[in-house]
Amino acid sequence: MRLIRVVSGGLGIYDKLKGVVPSTEWNSVINQDELNWLKRPDINGESGPLRSYFTIKGYELFKARALPLISQYIDPSTIQAVESIVIREPVYVDEHQMVFAALLTPEEAE
Repeated sequence: MRLIRVVSGGLGIYDKLKGVVPSTEWNSVINQDELNWLKRPDINGESGPLRSYFTIKGYELFKARALPLISQYIDPSTIQAVESIVIREPVYVDEHQMVFAALLTPEEAE
């Protein structure tokens, strides 16, 4: 299955967004319809660090709905869509995304 991970500066796009949006504005930004369509499964940390990937359907919705808003906070030239093949079992799946336990690089593990 083709999966797409959207990153900026080496971080997943939503982690990057959280890092640039002032903390006082975060809840109002993340709860906007443009971003709130993607389910947020309650699995944070259950399997250690997680990595999320869009399905093709999810990526198309992301580009149409979320990317215009995200581009107001993150320079679009730094945003990359990386096609990925993941061979592990996901910890969460829906029609828009698959979430996997992350394999950390040595730098991330420090």
